[in-house]
Amino acid sequence: MKKKLTTYFAAFAVMAACMVMASCGLVEFETSDNGKLDGYWHLEKVDTLSSGGTADVSQQLIFWSVQGAMLITYSPNISSAVQRCVFHFSHENDTFSIIEPRIFDRVAGDPLVEDVAILAPFGINKLDESFKVEQLTGSKMTLVSENLRLFFKKM
Repeated sequence: MKKKLTTYFAAFAVMAACMVMASCGLVEFETSDNGKLDGYWHLEKVDTLSSGGTADVSQQLIFWSVQGAMLITYSPNISSAVQRCVFHFSHENDTFSIIEPRIFDRVAGDPLVEDVAILAPFGINKLDESFKVEQLTGSKMTLVSENLRLFFKKM
């Protein structure tokens, strides 16, 4: 019983110390004002606007991850060497704009993407592209570019 009480006291002391440090400004917690946009999104379906065609990609592993001011796209299914890219983005009103796409390669300094074909498997057809946010809930997101409508499900 004494050991259990000591464990509870130690846990309480650690939590209290963390709260004191946070309230005094000694520890900063990173926050984001992205709201429902933050998270790990799975691309499920792609509509081609010009032809009216639809592609079900729900069985493919194509992901967008949004946190802070960064977007990371990832797919282990891509046969080329570029399975992951990183972008800066802005989200204002109903517009989601991605800029400065880079190949996720920390050793090489995350080089800029020069060939937009690298981004096509992720539903991105321009090096700097803007999407209209057609739907954004806690579980679903729909983005529309000039050519595509992308349907995502939050993981």
